[in-house]
Amino acid sequence: MVPVGDHPNHSFGVTQGSCTWSKPWMIAGVASKEGVGTDTLEADGEVAKTRGMYVDTMACHQFAIKTRLFNLFGCQKKPKS
Repeated sequence: MVPVGDHPNHSFGVTQGSCTWSKPWMIAGVASKEGVGTDTLEADGEVAKTRGMYVDTMACHQFAIKTRLFNLFGCQKKPKS
């Protein structure tokens, strides 16, 4: 993570990880083999946003899945009624 510098607790990062499936999953009878996920992360206080791509190698081809997650660190406060 690298601090942005505009205000405290605001930073950006990049992650990458690989996976070899111990139990392959199937799409139309074709088994998954392995994949690589690459994501960017923005953390601002207790809130984080991440976007990325996961590229999986199947038994006969590759495909990509876009990923997007929000609020990884904490919960947004609910308004009082």
